[in-house]
Amino acid sequence: MSDTRERILQAALAQYAELGIRGLTQPKVAKRAGVRGSHITYFFPKKADLLAAVLEASHQDSEGPGELMTRERFELLFAVTLEASRSEDAAAAVARHLDGFAAELARRYGVSEDCVEIERLVEELRGAGLRMLVGGAGGPGLDARAARLGLGLRTGFDDVDRYEAEIEALVPGYPLVHALAVGQLSGAQRVLVSGCGPGREVAALAAQSTVVAVDPSEAMRSATTERCPGVEVRADLPLAVQFDAALSLFVVHLIPAEEQQAYWDGLAQVVAPGGQVVVAWLHAVTEAERDAWCRLAARTLHPERVAVLRRRLSEPGPLHLQPVGIQVDQAARAGLRPGMELFHSLGVRAMVFERVPE
Repeated sequence: MSDTRERILQAALAQYAELGIRGLTQPKVAKRAGVRGSHITYFFPKKADLLAAVLEASHQDSEGPGELMTRERFELLFAVTLEASRSEDAAAAVARHLDGFAAELARRYGVSEDCVEIERLVEELRGAGLRMLVGGAGGPGLDARAARLGLGLRTGFDDVDRYEAEIEALVPGYPLVHALAVGQLSGAQRVLVSGCGPGREVAALAAQSTVVAVDPSEAMRSATTERCPGVEVRADLPLAVQFDAALSLFVVHLIPAEEQQAYWDGLAQVVAPGGQVVVAWLHAVTEAERDAWCRLAARTLHPERVAVLRRRLSEPGPLHLQPVGIQVDQAARAGLRPGMELFHSLGVRAMVFERVPE
């Protein structure tokens, strides 16, 4: 790209940022760029060409689908669309914009770009944008619209929103396990939460206990810090500290099989003798259990997401599911005596262990 064209484009982007579509006139952009009007028409013969270039550049600079849903962005998109018949470049820019928008939405919701629900969501958003421009309300947000089409946010261990949106649909009995586990530790003075995720259990425990939270994901640690100000949040286990109790919900199966014993050892080392360790994990399931699990998930998740779940329950990585009983044996080797079973169904198990004296 020539220096002059780039200077013009940057001036147009600045005009758009400050004044919206009204700032994208060729004379105004030429004045801001410090060039003659003939330079504008040389690089952008028609207004449609200038609008198309701004649309494409601003799309590349956006931070995700949510930013593409603003009134200003819809105004620009529709302005370019109206001009598209007068310029092949403008028509191509509109097509690329919509394809890129669809691709971002597909990545966000963990489905393929040609998924029919993604096509329907793009069309619905265009309609919402048009209503917004004529004075109507924006209506439901992006994720709410997607949910109505059966598109749940995909799970990612570093993506807080996606984790929050899908965890209850992915793990049978998750709300009950969470409530039982937190309730079991009611009254403990000092609690370690290992694998704190976005901080749900930390928030529930911090009201009555001193809590230290641990998670290797920076995004999850940030979410916990925001949700639970004042709680110590760490990236690793504080092995030198003795806690009255420890809680670990749905972490063990994310660790490679050969490293899981070391994780149990670490949990045991931070709890004082007689203290409780409450752990929930996933274990390997039979084909019938897997089918039942996936049927349950299909009530709220998109079919493509259910297919991913089925594959993860069948193949190692990122889930490292051990046969039933292996985790209890590992806990015993770490010095944790198995006690009450809080929950056990469809490959989901939660138990209370007691740290025995060495």
